[in-house]
Amino acid sequence: GMMKEYIKRFHDQKNVKYLHPIFEEQLGETYGVMVFQEDVLKICHHFAGLDLADADVLRRLMSGKQRHVAEMERIQQKFFENCRNRGYSEALTNEVWRQIASFAGYSFSKAHSASYAVESFQSLYLKAYYPVEFYTAVINNFGGFYQTWVYAHEATRYGGKLFVPCVNSGEYMTSTDGINIRLGFVHVVNLETDLAKKIVKERKLNGAFSDLINFIDRVQIGQEQLQILIRVGEKTPNRACLAERLKTMCCPIYRKIWFPMLTTKLNCLAFRLHFRISICCKQNSVAKFRQKTCCKRKAATLKWWVCWCILNMFILPSSM
Repeated sequence: GMMKEYIKRFHDQKNVKYLHPIFEEQLGETYGVMVFQEDVLKICHHFAGLDLADADVLRRLMSGKQRHVAEMERIQQKFFENCRNRGYSEALTNEVWRQIASFAGYSFSKAHSASYAVESFQSLYLKAYYPVEFYTAVINNFGGFYQTWVYAHEATRYGGKLFVPCVNSGEYMTSTDGINIRLGFVHVVNLETDLAKKIVKERKLNGAFSDLINFIDRVQIGQEQLQILIRVGEKTPNRACLAERLKTMCCPIYRKIWFPMLTTKLNCLAFRLHFRISICCKQNSVAKFRQKTCCKRKAATLKWWVCWCILNMFILPSSM
């Protein structure tokens, strides 16, 4: 097509043959080939004698933006009539019209072409030498022809390491650290925007979150939103067990009673064992749990021990 002809003439400029001297005069910069939309206007105006208004209408009709058959036939008839009046051969007129018709639908204006060329070179340079940063920017731009996961996959193909959102190192938007790409909270489906921004703001103001309980207290997050974060969490052990605890952990009354028990190693152990008992009871597997603790006596002793911790921490101090 026209592209191959332009490349051929570019590499062999000495042997370029122009259809007509007007082509050499008006299209000398592109070696007689219509490359830009302005070239179509030039040929229609200077070669065929159409006024610029009709030339622009012809360009728009051929580009497919408007479909007016009667108007197209009128301008085409005027084009051929003007060419006959100027003494052009029928073969030359047909060839020029063929080139206009085949090219006008795919042409760009010169200004747009220059802008796209610069942007293409810049994008290719960034993709070649800074692929991690390039694909991170593409992901944050939410544009392109493909969905986000396609660009994330491409980033890994070019040497990037992809990580899921993290409350202690993630940002609202996708961020980079060397070759590491940390997806932002904005990509977590059903996560509230205000909450995602609050997590980042709270961490920057008061430091990293020490544990799950510290995170709940500082962010004041609800059960459903916390379950979303647990499901997308990076290498979170025992997700099912952790999700099971949320119904109790998100309760304000429960936090007032049980969270202070985490202040000592003894109470931390009681806290964990209490959950093992409650989870096993809920799953109707008390017998299995008792087998794991060796005997019924140990399970009963454990329950009394937990009660003793509560007695010493809350009841006895308040009565003194």
